[in-house]
Amino acid sequence: MFDKIKKAFRKKKYPDHAATLSVGIEGMSCDHCAMNIRNRFESVSGVYEAYVRYPEGQGTFVYDPDQLTCEQIIAIIEEGGSYKVKR
Repeated sequence: MFDKIKKAFRKKKYPDHAATLSVGIEGMSCDHCAMNIRNRFESVSGVYEAYVRYPEGQGTFVYDPDQLTCEQIIAIIEEGGSYKVKR
């Protein structure tokens, strides 16, 4: 199912230089946890899309690599609760 979500990301129009980061996220116990992580990215400049799924324990982030690094995205996730990013 997560592959279908990734394909949907590709259909949306993002700038040519946009990058995608997909990571596993440990510590989510419900859909509210996924929503909590997504909401943390609403005001982050340079993030075009944040999609987090609790059942799969996965997150996919489309972002501007000129404004953010993978490490900064991971830090935002992990600072939001007892979440741990799996690489």
